[in-house]
Amino acid sequence: MEEVVPGLDLKDAVDLKQWYLDCYGGQMTDTSSLKGCMNTNPGYAGLTHPCKEEDGKFVPDLKYRYLSEDVPTGMCFNKGLGEILGVPMPMTDKVLEWAQGHIG
Repeated sequence: MEEVVPGLDLKDAVDLKQWYLDCYGGQMTDTSSLKGCMNTNPGYAGLTHPCKEEDGKFVPDLKYRYLSEDVPTGMCFNKGLGEILGVPMPMTDKVLEWAQGHIG
C-alpha cells in the first residue's frame, strides 16, 4: 500500500482482531479469534437487526442504519481500497449491487 500511495504511513495500522483487543481489552470472554472477539463483546449484546411489519409479516428494515450507514461508510471504503490496490473483490461487488437495489 505504501508503494501505491507515496508518503502513506501505516505504522499504527493493525488488523481488525488487534483493533478489538486494543479497544475492548478485558471485556470479551473469547479473544481466540476475530469471531470470538465480536461474539463476546458486551457492547454488541442484545443487538439484532430491526424488523418492520409488512402485510402481516415481519421483514428486515433495510433502511435501518446497519445498512444505510455501514454500506456507504464501510463497504464502499473497502471497495475503493481494493481498487487502489488492484485487488478483485467479487463478493463485495455482489453485496454492494444487492444493497444498491434495496437501499439506493
